[in-house]
Amino acid sequence: MSSQSAAKDSSKVRLNPIQLCYVVDDVKATVELCEKVLGWGPFNCFTADVESAKYRDWEGRKVTHVALGMAGAVQVEFLHMDEGIDPVALYQKEYGSGLQHIGIHCVDRDAAADFLEAQGAVANEISEYPGIRFGFMDTPTGNAMFELVQPTGDFDNSVVSGDDGGAAGSSIEVEPVVVRRVTIVTEDINQAAAFYAASFGWKNPSVESATLEIDGAKFITQRLREKAGLLEVEII
Repeated sequence: MSSQSAAKDSSKVRLNPIQLCYVVDDVKATVELCEKVLGWGPFNCFTADVESAKYRDWEGRKVTHVALGMAGAVQVEFLHMDEGIDPVALYQKEYGSGLQHIGIHCVDRDAAADFLEAQGAVANEISEYPGIRFGFMDTPTGNAMFELVQPTGDFDNSVVSGDDGGAAGSSIEVEPVVVRRVTIVTEDINQAAAFYAASFGWKNPSVESATLEIDGAKFITQRLREKAGLLEVEII
């Protein structure tokens, strides 16, 4: 589908952020901390083991430790790759840990990808597994990617090799910290404002000046805050 036709059919390009995904050094330790201290979860922890994975010119085995849990109404995902190459592995190699992508539900991955490319994004990886079609999109605003997710059926359990020993199924005994905001740091606030406004249908987004204080030092910065689905997106 062309970007022009995608833009005309708004039902196919409606983007709904539903997930924040972080690359971490130790998935199990991160899950234990988040459940005990933040009240997130319980988490489903597993190893995704794909014998014949492909990413651009690379082919081989890909092994990823994964944890999925809820933080209020928003899903959080923790990843660490032991083997293989894909956008997560490249992020892990360059940055170590951090917000790797915002997961975005869509009803038509191809139409949504075309639409985002028209706004300045670049398709990094377009692929699918039984039950899901996805697309990693490089955004023109910073390191965090968009992952377009289009469910197509039941998840294929053949890529899951059991529980990694996480806290899935445990009881949460602390008051949960609810995730309501994601912060994106960008070098060009105007470019970021234009991209996110087009992606999520913001009307006349307003960039404001703000004073931040860190360890007693004050910094003047520019900031934009708007809603996208269940999340408030803050761009600094």
